[in-house]
Amino acid sequence: MAIVAQGQISIVDLHDMPPVQAHLDANKSKTIIKMRDNSISPNITASDALLISAELYESGSQTNLFSKASGIGANGTITGITWTVRQGSTLILPANYSTNGISISAPSGYYANSQMKITKAATLDPNLTVSAVIEYRYIGMDEATPITIDIDFSTVYHGSDGDDAYSLSMSNTAHIFPINPTNGTLIPGVSTTCDFELYQGNVKQDGFTITKGNHSNLFNVNLGSFDSTNKKQTVTISVNEAVAANIRATGAPETEQGVIPFTITAKDGKTKLKHDFSWAVSSKGVNGNDSTSYWMIPSTTRLVYKPDAKTGNFAFDKTYITLQGKKQTGTNPVQDAGSAVKFSTVLYDETDTKIGDTITGTRIPASGNLNANTRKIVIEMRTNDGDSILLDTETIQVQVIEKDPVTVSLTSNTREVRNSTGTATLTFSVFRKGKDVSTTCGDITWRVGETTSTNKTNTLTIAGSSINNFVNVKASVTIQGTTYYDTISIIDVSDPIQVMIMSSLGDQFVNGFTSTELTADIWQNGDKIDEDGSKYIYTWKKFNRNGDRDNTFGTNGVKTGKTITVTGTEVSRKAVFVCELSTKS
Repeated sequence: MAIVAQGQISIVDLHDMPPVQAHLDANKSKTIIKMRDNSISPNITASDALLISAELYESGSQTNLFSKASGIGANGTITGITWTVRQGSTLILPANYSTNGISISAPSGYYANSQMKITKAATLDPNLTVSAVIEYRYIGMDEATPITIDIDFSTVYHGSDGDDAYSLSMSNTAHIFPINPTNGTLIPGVSTTCDFELYQGNVKQDGFTITKGNHSNLFNVNLGSFDSTNKKQTVTISVNEAVAANIRATGAPETEQGVIPFTITAKDGKTKLKHDFSWAVSSKGVNGNDSTSYWMIPSTTRLVYKPDAKTGNFAFDKTYITLQGKKQTGTNPVQDAGSAVKFSTVLYDETDTKIGDTITGTRIPASGNLNANTRKIVIEMRTNDGDSILLDTETIQVQVIEKDPVTVSLTSNTREVRNSTGTATLTFSVFRKGKDVSTTCGDITWRVGETTSTNKTNTLTIAGSSINNFVNVKASVTIQGTTYYDTISIIDVSDPIQVMIMSSLGDQFVNGFTSTELTADIWQNGDKIDEDGSKYIYTWKKFNRNGDRDNTFGTNGVKTGKTITVTGTEVSRKAVFVCELSTKS
């Protein structure tokens, strides 16, 4: 038994669709990517404008009523259209359309004001919502029915959500400076250090600069020099002895506190991150008792949640965060606080809503309560004597490295072969973050007809001799857990036998349908043959709207016969039915 020909038909079910369908269509992608050099993809200029066109269809018709200057259809008439444009939450008034490169017109022969033209990419930054209200009057009605439609555009800054997003790690963000209990002065010579590290994605950066903002003259701030080997810069904050000698505590207990602001500028000169160092001066114990100061040091102040480059599975870059309590009594050396303190850790999402359970103890595992929604970790350190006095807090930012924007396309040097000879060379192009990664993106899965293969090449050659009438080809790749694919059909235009499939009720249905009959008509040399269906074997297969075969169709995934019945339950929005014609011996 050999397959000699095949044919296909697409059935579309417009179940529960309203009698009129309207939408806005754009000639460019709705996601605009802005590169670091400020270039835009896709490009939007005066000569290559973004065109937004209004479309309205009556059920059962493939004619866009806006393509008619009169706007008159079979069931009603367009009587007007009104446009509204919002940039973010700000309404752009018609008086300012010209300033923003916006104009409203219509192609020749189309309904008036049916198209909006935008020539400035900045108008879409950071996002733009274009709405239109169509006035459509049904036949026999005195008043028009308003139909509201909209389309959203957004600008993605290349890197702001990807691997090259910037984040800052600061090893020590707070310190409590002790008071001499004998005379109530700030103890001279006390200092603390903190290391600054700048990351782009998960890669340490060099060449960044640190500047200090206005701060109390109680302290000297030494910015130090950049450690190019470890790509970090250490900042030392010490007591200003000349000022500290004049500080007297007036009573006990009391606390003075403040911040020292820092600004970190990346080597590009444009990216700036800000962080504050918190300080406090504690005078508890002035009246005869040495003061004890407590603070904490987490093992990191930065946690990254990112996808694996190959599998796409998200995971944290560290297994856990450890917390260490420190204390200093009077002028004694700094030592571990040990059991004198306890820790309480709360997780928050990006809306500052608590998530999960409170974590206690000196270790925060990067699993369990921590998940993709976590954006902030707040740690509180308290005494362990039952008084629950809050001593120190620390905030750890969780950076989520979002998935990269990926686009794919499947092309062929020819869409048809002749007389079963010749070849078709297909190319599967994969772009990640605007770069062509077709040869480095990993395994590509090719499905030619029903034969599937996986390899790392993005090209495939198909011999014309292997094509019976036509063949569907699907190429797919999985990047960061998401599968991207495209399909294409190659036709043998000269096979001697052709299969044409007819549907008894047509190929588009409104408000659902009960069933329709599909019949395979066989033609050879201009004549219809095998009208009684006795010469050949007819095997029917079904593919869903994504191009995947439905193995639950019929018996073991097939139906047989020259004519078959397809029910409404077998079509979800769209289905493709393929009939293979094969010989009986």
